[in-house]
Amino acid sequence: MEHVSPYITALFAALLALMILGLALEEKIHAKKSVIVGVFAMVALFLASAFGLVHKETVEILGHSVSLPVYIPGVDWEVIAIILGSSIFVDVTSKSGLFTWIAIRLTKLSGGDPLRLLIFYGVMTVVFSAVLNNVTAMIIVGTLSAVSLGKLGRPDKLLGFLLVEGLLTNVGGLLTLISSVPNIIVGNAAGISFVEFFIKASPYVLVATALTIWMGAKLFRIQPLADDAARAEAAALVAGFDEN
Repeated sequence: MEHVSPYITALFAALLALMILGLALEEKIHAKKSVIVGVFAMVALFLASAFGLVHKETVEILGHSVSLPVYIPGVDWEVIAIILGSSIFVDVTSKSGLFTWIAIRLTKLSGGDPLRLLIFYGVMTVVFSAVLNNVTAMIIVGTLSAVSLGKLGRPDKLLGFLLVEGLLTNVGGLLTLISSVPNIIVGNAAGISFVEFFIKASPYVLVATALTIWMGAKLFRIQPLADDAARAEAAALVAGFDEN
């Protein structure tokens, strides 16, 4: 293995930090994310070539041997294909309204009971985060939480719901191989299959989900409805949600 100077490592670390800073200040510098990342990628490739970090191959061109840097073998195309495929799946299913329909159905099944809503929304957040990106999952579940609690006259519980759901998006991101980009990269590099990853991650996700919901219910005092009249009134309120 070729030894790389710590100074070169520090240089590339600084380049990465500058790129992150550029992305954070995107609106200030009036440049799109793709342009910022592209510029820094080109600078990184140029520096890698200059420091001799890029593998070179000798090819024959018009009878002359030419040494050219090889970038393509350094790209993990399996990871790129998985990310692209999962992105297409997420985009299509999100626009179809499938996940919104599931969320509304579970809201009706809860009968408007705050504790059951928290449990249903918590589990739903984990499942959605396992197949969607965290932002999309949070938008769907968080929006429905605000609407449901507002309709039930319990807006004071919204902060508790959102905090629990926000924590559970990270828990759900550990469930499957395609839940997040780090999962894809690590799983592919380690040769872990989708099923094997799911089986090994599931127990930890189940325990973390149960503990998060339990602690959220306890800290924010989210209790079940006490009597039949309150349950009937809450069920009637959520029954009016439109699934279409």
